[in-house]
Amino acid sequence: MFKLVFIIFTIISFTQCAYGKSEVIKMGFYTVEPHTIVCEKPNKPCGAMVEYVEKYLAPNLKIKIDWVGPMSILRAVEQLLKKKIDSFPLAGKIVGSSNKNFAELTKNKTHGGKWFLMTTKNFKKKEIQSSKDLYGLNIGFYHSLKSFDHPFLSDKNIKLHNMTGSRWFERNFLMTEMKRFDSVIMPEEAPIRYMLKKYKAAHKYKVIQIPGLEIDFHFAISNSDKAKRFKVALDKAIEKAPITYEAYLEYYLKNKVHFDKFNMN
Repeated sequence: MFKLVFIIFTIISFTQCAYGKSEVIKMGFYTVEPHTIVCEKPNKPCGAMVEYVEKYLAPNLKIKIDWVGPMSILRAVEQLLKKKIDSFPLAGKIVGSSNKNFAELTKNKTHGGKWFLMTTKNFKKKEIQSSKDLYGLNIGFYHSLKSFDHPFLSDKNIKLHNMTGSRWFERNFLMTEMKRFDSVIMPEEAPIRYMLKKYKAAHKYKVIQIPGLEIDFHFAISNSDKAKRFKVALDKAIEKAPITYEAYLEYYLKNKVHFDKFNMN
């Protein structure tokens, strides 16, 4: 009996080890500082999310993670649905919505977000109460899944400039610095805080919360069998992590900045 139990335990242990060593998860990413940042090594991102995954989640996953990107948000969704990548972080889910998501998401979120407007100090309003308060602004935005946008942004009288490609948020910020835009809008405050710190520009702008829609951010998961197994392991790793991503993100914002400034010329 003891011998049989030992054999079964050995088989299970071997299977788990083989799974960890043989499986490779292709983790897509799009560039949005401070979460995922294009660094010196080609195709190897850095940033708060990357550090969190590698320091606090990967040890419990026992699965090799290959970062694939950078790519646009829409490209990441396309690659996920085609099973070319297994997962990507920073996938939004509207809080309280019963609408079906574009893909399976982890049960556990990484962090939450609210919509914010970063605009020049010349903007006279102290709060945003309706879409009309955004009239007259040239607002930098990005190509998104429209179903996740704030309802105010459907107002055709608002001037939105959709930025595409890598480092789209930093480029939006720099367009504001160059006075081609006067505002940037985002579904969370962290990227705005990061850019204001990176470019030492907090004295030039005001940041105003836009009421209403809130978003929780998760990992998106493809429909492959491998990715489904990864989802189970990933949710467990998030639950076991000694620190939440929200707490680590706050630490990162206060203590770290990646200083390779982007050249718009």
